Amino acid sequence: MLSAQPEPRWFSIEVIVFEQYMAPGYAEYWTDRPELGFPDNLVRFPSESRNNSQPELFSELSFDGHLQKAKQKIQRARDQRVLFSHRWEQGLLDKEHAPYVYIRGGEREGPHRELEGSLQISVERYLHVKAKFWLTRFKSAEGSANSTYEADPPIDQLDSDSALGGFDELEPFTLPAPPFTSTGDLGSTPAVEQVFLFDQERRLRSKETHYLDHPVLGMLIRIEPLPDEARSQ
Repeated sequence: MLSAQPEPRWFSIEVIVFEQYMAPGYAEYWTDRPELGFPDNLVRFPSESRNNSQPELFSELSFDGHLQKAKQKIQRARDQRVLFSHRWEQGLLDKEHAPYVYIRGGEREGPHRELEGSLQISVERYLHVKAKFWLTRFKSAEGSANSTYEADPPIDQLDSDSALGGFDELEPFTLPAPPFTSTGDLGSTPAVEQVFLFDQERRLRSKETHYLDHPVLGMLIRIEPLPDEARSQ
């Protein structure tokens, strides 16, 4: 006998993903071939698609909740940049059934955005978040990256062992095709300078703001239980 589809438990969710600018000579080393990809159970927010496979699980809201001031602070900072911010209500399921939400933000380059990836939020005994997205620095027509950090790296770090890494031009790195696009929408594939992968899982407490740290990216998330009478729909 097939098990019944679990009933969702409704929560309000706020998420900010932002870039943290770093001096080019930082000591972190990054793989030239990060493993990127989108999960099968991937959906879009209703505002992005009329064909969302699970529209009944989402209700989008204006970004004026608990993280509004945090977003304004990041926007004023010289060394940070908001790439994605969203607030919505979602009927959460367990890990086996919870969908992954398509995340994208930042500047557009061909068919891609600077920030791409997925976010799964589920609930069992505890709230869980699984975030996998990446920040891509594309090469411009002159061959330089699209990073907005203006400082020059130290001369002694401009060799092949530079911490900036970079991709072998003889073997260009190809990003996974954006989901929910037709072949005609893909356009030309942009040249990639560097990719920074954010791949984290965390157990969360409700009614608390959580910060998921990363040398280049940061994520703020807050989840609040939502009584039936408080739902926007």
